[in-house]
Amino acid sequence: MRTVKRRRSNMHRAFAAVLAVVLARQASAGDEPGMVMDASAGSPLGGAIAAVWWTGYPEKGDRSGMIECIGIRVANVDANGRFRLPVTPPKTAEKFRDIERHVLAFKAGYMDSPLGRVPAEGEETKIGLRPDVRPVRERMQYLLAMLARVECRKQPNRKAELLPYYRAVYREVDALRPMAADDRILREIHRRLVFAWVDGDQARLPADTERYFDDNVKAVLLSDEQ
Repeated sequence: MRTVKRRRSNMHRAFAAVLAVVLARQASAGDEPGMVMDASAGSPLGGAIAAVWWTGYPEKGDRSGMIECIGIRVANVDANGRFRLPVTPPKTAEKFRDIERHVLAFKAGYMDSPLGRVPAEGEETKIGLRPDVRPVRERMQYLLAMLARVECRKQPNRKAELLPYYRAVYREVDALRPMAADDRILREIHRRLVFAWVDGDQARLPADTERYFDDNVKAVLLSDEQ
């Protein structure tokens, strides 16, 4: 009887392992490989965060005609500069026109750098970065701009999806904080992160964003817990 139970237990574990592999493959079936490059050295750059998002104009139902973010995904970049992200937009894109795909990568101490050529359709996505040797104030302004680029306010999963990105950016902010002479940029970074935390709802933005940031946001960004 014990032998039978042991065999069943082993079968269940084997089935669970196979199922996990199948589900993982299904989850990434629509993803395509990409690479982050150190544009100054011409070599792969590991340890970054990559993001892709789509924007478009609503076909109907929205009289404002304002461009909207349709969907966003974030992925870690491995030690060889490799990542996987979707190429096609989510199904909700059917309700939009003039859809554009955007990609970026972030790594502490680096900044955007064009690679000189836009990949042709079907080619691997490549994102260029190069070391940022500018003064701290300019670097802090760059970090603020990077937070603003990927807000995607109307996406329900935005905050959870972007958490690794927010963490990577804020950890560099926190490291540069002792050297930052201009507190106004730091306060605006905090405000931007608080705005993200309340799902981009201006009505929910607290009056004292600094206190809200210290009480509700900072610990999460400096933690590795999900």
